[in-house]
Amino acid sequence: MVKEKNNPNPIVGKFLTAEERETCRRVSQLDAGIASRRAHALLALDEGLTGAQTSVRVSLTLGQIQYLKTAFAQKRMMVFPREILLKQTTLAKAKPKTQKEKRMKSKAKKKDEKKKNKKKEKKKKDKKKDKKKKKNKKKN
Repeated sequence: MVKEKNNPNPIVGKFLTAEERETCRRVSQLDAGIASRRAHALLALDEGLTGAQTSVRVSLTLGQIQYLKTAFAQKRMMVFPREILLKQTTLAKAKPKTQKEKRMKSKAKKKDEKKKNKKKEKKKKDKKKDKKKKKNKKKN
């Protein structure tokens, strides 16, 4: 492992807490531009990579990496915009669907569509009846 002057003995896996690591993993999977790259950078630093190695891996400058390390030390996860943190939270709560759940949802959707179609047809029939009634009244 290449050692930096400022960080001669990096502690692997101790930069982030388990919760922060999971949050960074989710943010890194979002299409969130700089926030995703910052999350990747924090994960790389947590793996024990140096600032220089991290900057190459995530396409940020060494200065940006150093800034991120300083900001993270002060603000922790608040280095990410609030909306990004909220978005990753909703992703965490959404559980993957099983095939059975997908089929059930599909069946329910089809039933809803049938009901809507029946209502539309009934409205059309009612309109036709109303038109006939109006014509009959005009004739009389």
